[in-house]
Amino acid sequence: MTRRLDHIQSLGADTVYLTPIFPARSNHRYNASTFEHVDPLLGGDEALHRLSGALHARGMAAARRHHHQPHRRHARMVSPPPSPT
Repeated sequence: MTRRLDHIQSLGADTVYLTPIFPARSNHRYNASTFEHVDPLLGGDEALHRLSGALHARGMAAARRHHHQPHRRHARMVSPPPSPT
């Protein structure tokens, strides 16, 4: 991803969303077995450090969510509004 940041930024993006990056027993990785290190299959901790530095140098940011429980603010945004009855 780091090599593609110039292109991503040229599209007008200032934030990249990272799918789960921690080791997990499933392919979707939302049930991480640890939150201490990036999965070596995804480049490990060093890859995340390089990406973080490259994002910072461009004034960009990363957004992450690494578990299956939605944040309470996100849950409110996607929940239907209360019925007017």
